[in-house]
Amino acid sequence: MPLAPVVAAALALGLPTRTKGLYIDGLDVLGRGGVTPYGVDIKSIKLTEQGPGQVSSLSFEIDDPTIAVALGLMRFVVLTDITRDVTLFSGFVRSYAAYPLGIGRLIEVECVGLESLLDWLIVPAVTIASGADIYEAVAAVTGLATGVGFPLRVAASSPTPGFPTTLSGPLAIGSLPTPIGYAVAFNGGSLRQAMAAIMDAYMTVWPPASGIVGYEVTVDMYGNLRVWLVASPYDMSSTDYGPLTISVAASRAPANLEHRTDMGAATRGVYVIGGNAAGSGLVSDGTGIPGPVALIRDASSLTGASRIAIAGGYLASHGATLGGSVACEDNVNVGSASSQIRPGSPVTITDVQTGLAAYLTMVAKIDKTFYPSGTEEWVIGYGSTESGSELLRRLTRDTLS
Repeated sequence: MPLAPVVAAALALGLPTRTKGLYIDGLDVLGRGGVTPYGVDIKSIKLTEQGPGQVSSLSFEIDDPTIAVALGLMRFVVLTDITRDVTLFSGFVRSYAAYPLGIGRLIEVECVGLESLLDWLIVPAVTIASGADIYEAVAAVTGLATGVGFPLRVAASSPTPGFPTTLSGPLAIGSLPTPIGYAVAFNGGSLRQAMAAIMDAYMTVWPPASGIVGYEVTVDMYGNLRVWLVASPYDMSSTDYGPLTISVAASRAPANLEHRTDMGAATRGVYVIGGNAAGSGLVSDGTGIPGPVALIRDASSLTGASRIAIAGGYLASHGATLGGSVACEDNVNVGSASSQIRPGSPVTITDVQTGLAAYLTMVAKIDKTFYPSGTEEWVIGYGSTESGSELLRRLTRDTLS
């Protein structure tokens, strides 16, 4: 039996059983109807869950009439869904501001998610031999990472391909069945950069016929490094991320739907500056359609095969932008500990007016608002949530940095 609902009922003290919990370094700050002199109005909580490559954020307001709440930067914050026994957010206080309110004060708090660890942790120079086991390579690099004092967990689990996990016990990234394709000489940098170097090498072992087109790397809200393969732009193999259907037939009608198609920002080629002449050169997408060309510097590219693999991985994740946003306003209480609706989950949208018929795509981010009744309102960004100009600016900035 899940423990969280039992604890919530025990702490209710005669009040209605709570559906959410909000904690700062273990201090329960969610409003509790006069039980404590301070509290957070649940309607002030704004959560943005971001997908791989981005960082989630959380904001809320604390009513503190007796000046009882002691805040500090980088305090650990956790938002939980007690009913479903799921951690919705974990991260750190990034900033806070206090304003006079009556005889006390109002504190506005902004937090940054655990995905920040990928950028905060630094990995020194390391070499991974060609043919190394992918799980051992990931574990070795993560073990070398140093920086903030927060434990980042990496553990093997099921032999099923794709780094599957469940959230019903100790979490794990799993293991993949084949070794990396070429030696990686990483010259030092962030853990995110080190993971990209390893996974780019690993991608070379998957031929086009496999259907594997890329990979995702992130840190989940339990402090676990998560890595999974992308079988198509919309088919994620993270097994504990469940599907969502938005349609009238599913009693979850789409609202404020915006569906966007932007072909102009698709990357049409990649110029790789590798470690030698063989590993350097231009790789195009073969369409002959005009468009931007990315520049990637990677000293580990020493052969034509590695150059094509590096460029191919980038092209697969920077194609035409198809996406948009849709609101779910009708009692969004979906998912469970073993089938969570998270960025990375598949979503199927049917809407007659925009011509979407069982349109399958991927959740890119979710903006969540909460209500005392336990219901939630979601605004889901799906597919690519960037416009062409935004994508082109990011492409240039990321690849040249």
